[in-house]
Amino acid sequence: MVVLCKRGVQKNFIDKFYEHSQVFSPYAVGALLSTDPILRVFRSELRKLKNGMKPIPLEQIKDMIEKQVIRHELLGEAG
Repeated sequence: MVVLCKRGVQKNFIDKFYEHSQVFSPYAVGALLSTDPILRVFRSELRKLKNGMKPIPLEQIKDMIEKQVIRHELLGEAG
């Protein structure tokens, strides 16, 4: 790993690595999955699976994701 070598310290790779790990943390991704833009994409893709399907309320999709898809410990505060 380049982060801890002399060159990595000189180029601030440690700071970049920390920022990257915060953005790609399970908490950040879990929080992102519950946002309206992502929920709209889910709804659109679900409707593509079955033509003529009635629109599903975003709240119903969010509820399903939070209760059945994401582990409960990831739904806490985003890192």
